[in-house]
Amino acid sequence: MATLLFFLILLLLLVALLPIRVEINTEKQMYGQVVIWGICRISGEATGTSWYLHIQLPFFQRKINLLKGNVLSAKKSSQPHVPKKSVLSMPSPLQLVKAFRLQTLVWSLDTGDYLHNARLYPVFGLLSRGPLQLSINFSGQNILILKAYTSLYKLAAAFLKAHAFLTIYKKEH
Repeated sequence: MATLLFFLILLLLLVALLPIRVEINTEKQMYGQVVIWGICRISGEATGTSWYLHIQLPFFQRKINLLKGNVLSAKKSSQPHVPKKSVLSMPSPLQLVKAFRLQTLVWSLDTGDYLHNARLYPVFGLLSRGPLQLSINFSGQNILILKAYTSLYKLAAAFLKAHAFLTIYKKEH
């Protein structure tokens, strides 16, 4: 029994430490992909008039059309809706951004106006360092490639910090 409990705790620690990769690539029309190394992949794809959600697990794949027949019907009730109080609150976007580590950011921009492009060219040249690859083009292409990493324990820490901050803030006011 102790061996089983040990392996269960070891598995939970491994999942908490596995990297989670978030990727956006407009060049490949991939508008969001979340990959937990070796376990699952969830990605969004836009094609023409449809949006698809791809879910891949070991021995399981599913492609869901987000715009087809997934409309929930609203039921009318005589009682007013009372929102439930949540124990945990959502962290601020800044706390979530701090939980991620940027690997690559490629942004190729064309504003459509040659004068604006010429003004932005030196600014993007100065800001383009390390993982940031910013460029201005004059060919009408707008490309964004973003690759960032995090892990489950960093996201959990961001949620817990937000909850602790809001609890202290509510006590003071």
